[in-house]
Amino acid sequence: MSDFALVLDAGAIAAYATGDADIVGTHLVGADMIGIRAAVPTTCLAEAYAILGPKPEAIQRIRLLLGLPCMRVVPMLPGQSRAVGLLCHDHADLARLGMAHTIITAVSSGAAVMTSSPLVGDYLPAEWPIIVV
Repeated sequence: MSDFALVLDAGAIAAYATGDADIVGTHLVGADMIGIRAAVPTTCLAEAYAILGPKPEAIQRIRLLLGLPCMRVVPMLPGQSRAVGLLCHDHADLARLGMAHTIITAVSSGAAVMTSSPLVGDYLPAEWPIIVV
């Protein structure tokens, strides 16, 4: 288990970057206040940039997000690569490395997931904490 209590996927990052989801900022400010760490998988960060394109305001908001003391960008570890790839392979409807990376990161750390896609709930136990933005 890691020290992450929350994992953001690409949709949550993009929603924050475009100002479409105040709930993301609210949760992160609260997390920061009580010393909770949040993770952004690198694949999700790349997907968020792909979703947003070269929008200066959105890129600036992502920089602000990543600059919060509670935020940690987490790489895909070699041991996770197989699990992420097989999760995508076995579930064609998932088809996004970022979503699979989010799920594997959340499961390995016991963290809640912040997402723009309720689909993530199909791959986690029913009681898993999911915040849909």
